[in-house]
Amino acid sequence: YENVLNNLYNKLKPYNINIGIYNCLTDKSSKKQCQSIYAQQAITYILFDEYPTANPYTRKLYRTPKPYQGVPENARSLEKFLINQFNPSNYKKVEQNELVSIDSDISSYSKPTVVILSGIKSSNIKNILYKLLAYKLSNKIDVVLYKALDNKYPTNKLKVTDDLSIHLIQPNKDPILYNGETADIDSIVDFVNGIVDVDSDDGQTDNLKVLSPIYTNSNFTDEILQPDIEYVILVSNNHNIINEYPKWFQIESNAIGNIKSIIISCIDSSDSSNEFINKLCSNNENLPFATIYPYSQTSRKKFISSNRLTVFTSDESDKLISSIGKSLPDNLVINLLESELDEFMK
Repeated sequence: YENVLNNLYNKLKPYNINIGIYNCLTDKSSKKQCQSIYAQQAITYILFDEYPTANPYTRKLYRTPKPYQGVPENARSLEKFLINQFNPSNYKKVEQNELVSIDSDISSYSKPTVVILSGIKSSNIKNILYKLLAYKLSNKIDVVLYKALDNKYPTNKLKVTDDLSIHLIQPNKDPILYNGETADIDSIVDFVNGIVDVDSDDGQTDNLKVLSPIYTNSNFTDEILQPDIEYVILVSNNHNIINEYPKWFQIESNAIGNIKSIIISCIDSSDSSNEFINKLCSNNENLPFATIYPYSQTSRKKFISSNRLTVFTSDESDKLISSIGKSLPDNLVINLLESELDEFMK
């Protein structure tokens, strides 16, 4: 197995996948790991995510083990399993059944994003190439791969071809079409680096690190607020979110599962006709602040009709974190805890 692992290590280095070994026969420090229910054969492979996930209810961080179920001697199968698990946080794939409006999607991007439209002739494109692109440019951009099997993409802003088309989207700018070799990752990296300069400060540089989508009066619609989701909302009238609300990154890490985070900018809201935008942006004396848009439709109606909005200033970030998830129904909490227990007991 040593040769298998050495070959895998060299192949997986570009994907930031490292290999470690627990020797259950000689390494006493590995006793706890070796008692795992997964260690049922002579050689067992288990993959752990790079970053722990925050449980939205218990607030504890945990890493979910992903055991390899194939034959240990099959190096090609093991390599495929590991690469399929390589999912940079700034990479997203949108399948046919998820396509609604690409133009609406790109108008909500808060940071430079490479949008890839997979054409009919490129239906067998290897996603790993563009995952690697996302990983290499993780400090600058997001990467979104759209796949429509019939090549009918809901967009009037991007070029659709039978082959692959790659576009660079920047907030408040026209899309830029990449004209180079679509399978040449280094060429695409050079293309992006030639346009996107993270060091140039236009007042929004720090916001490139923010994961939450940013909406304004011009691109917000009521359809953005999906049912059966609790929204943690940061309301601001300033571009520099990081300085305004320093713990927002920590709050974003708690927005998982049926909890999402978004940012509402009130900069152009003075003549808004949207009831939701007016509700949030009329509290000018409290800006910036965060609030929670609840899970149920009944609670949402009370949110809109209430004369008093529950707000959390930057100094109340810890109080906000402890309030996240409390509008979710009890059965969601129970189901989550049961699924974690089931995973642990498998």
